[in-house]
Amino acid sequence: EPASDYCPSFNHPDADIILRSSSNTHFKSFKTILSLSSPIFADMFLVSQPPTPSTFDDPDSTKDGLPVVPLSGTHSSVKALLEFCHPCENPTLRSLEEVKTILELAQMYEIAFIIKSLEPQLLKFAEKDPMRVYAIACIYELKNVAIEAAKLTLRHPANEMFPGRHTTLASEFKLISAQSIFRLQTYREDC
Repeated sequence: EPASDYCPSFNHPDADIILRSSSNTHFKSFKTILSLSSPIFADMFLVSQPPTPSTFDDPDSTKDGLPVVPLSGTHSSVKALLEFCHPCENPTLRSLEEVKTILELAQMYEIAFIIKSLEPQLLKFAEKDPMRVYAIACIYELKNVAIEAAKLTLRHPANEMFPGRHTTLASEFKLISAQSIFRLQTYREDC
């Protein structure tokens, strides 16, 4: 297969595992790095399973002699996740959607340090969209971010912060508790 389906940043010749994004980009990585970053990866790599005939029939289970692990994230989200795990500079995420996607992947693979290190990047978006940032912070239990986002909601009238009945809500609002919304309303009233 052509080498172009590998992410150039993650194409080390000594890698011992390949991760495949949902958009079919391949990322060569190292089991040790991934295992140290995530207990999910550690468990995945500890399980030694004998090869089955179906493994050999499935061309997607290996690539260039290495095992392939499919991930649910897109090219950009898997790349960002790996940049956090590998010894390199953390990526700068350009949108709230990117931050949310990386938080979802970090939670899925139980990579707690990524969730914590995303706090400053999440706060960048609080000025423009404090309610969404507040909701995301509540979902991922990022108390400091939730507090800062709640403070920023004070710059906006209630009718802007709490959408009307016919407004389409962002998906994260379906995941937070009524208690979180009640706390925010109470905080705003107290201020």
